Amino acid sequence: MRKAEQLAKEKPEIRKVLDDLIELFTEHNRCCYQIGTLYNQMQEKFDRAGAEGLSESDLETETKSLEAHGSRESSICYRMGLKYNELKQLLGQEEAEALIEDDPNLSFTEVVLFGKVAECFSEARTVAHGIHKMVQLVEYAKLNGMTFGDADPGASEISLLQQSGRWKKCAFRDCSADELKQTVIAIKVQRGIPVEKDFDDFL
Repeated sequence: MRKAEQLAKEKPEIRKVLDDLIELFTEHNRCCYQIGTLYNQMQEKFDRAGAEGLSESDLETETKSLEAHGSRESSICYRMGLKYNELKQLLGQEEAEALIEDDPNLSFTEVVLFGKVAECFSEARTVAHGIHKMVQLVEYAKLNGMTFGDADPGASEISLLQQSGRWKKCAFRDCSADELKQTVIAIKVQRGIPVEKDFDDFL
């Protein structure tokens, strides 16, 4: 019997949190599938339009739907983070991490990162900037000794490493999640910190 199943049988409160996490994870996967479907619909429109191209109004319906699904995904992920933090309170960090890693229905790395975001920011801030960008901000802030308190991080100055090797300063709201992710990876490599691979790295 896996550790997750055994602990869940012994402590109903742990089973409840795990069940909530799995339900949220399923909802998250469904949301990601819907986002992928929308992207495919937009690509089909681009292909049909050919050289004539498309105007913003041609993609208005899909764009609005993508924004709505993106906000929903961020909210779901944030709630997953809250549930993971609840599990940490019940078991302690090491035991909670071991339990999540042991459960095949959950993505260990993602859930832990969402928990870190939920510790630092509100759901409203997370939805406003997007969960994937906020995950990178938490990592960047840890590497650079930054704290935000209750303030909106949007205006916070971020230094992004460019392909040329130079640094570019900009407000957090003006950088992309991918730019911030590549900067975080570069800083970790420079400092000899192991870099976790995620699903995108294998595509």
